[in-house]
Amino acid sequence: MYYQQGDVIVQSVSIPTDAKVKKCDKVILAEGETTGHAHVINDVKNCTVFETSEELYIRVTKEVTLTHEEHNKIKIKPGDYVVRKVREYDHFSEEARSVKD
Repeated sequence: MYYQQGDVIVQSVSIPTDAKVKKCDKVILAEGETTGHAHVINDVKNCTVFETSEELYIRVTKEVTLTHEEHNKIKIKPGDYVVRKVREYDHFSEEARSVKD
């Protein structure tokens, strides 16, 4: 199962055992590079953030809402998820890059 809001993908996975809990007042999954807007979950009571050196994970214990100023709200069901950015491939330069929101 996965959710997508703009350039952010939240995909169901198992959280690695080496992931460390990150304390925060609100869960920011990604910040816009051009607009300054952010993909945010304000319900830290029901959403815990985990980090490894390479990935960001969330554990949702009760349905939460992912918000962004330019996108529709998304309800995320309980579960463990990895947070990733949408990537695009430029065939002319033969490079992949993150989509900018």
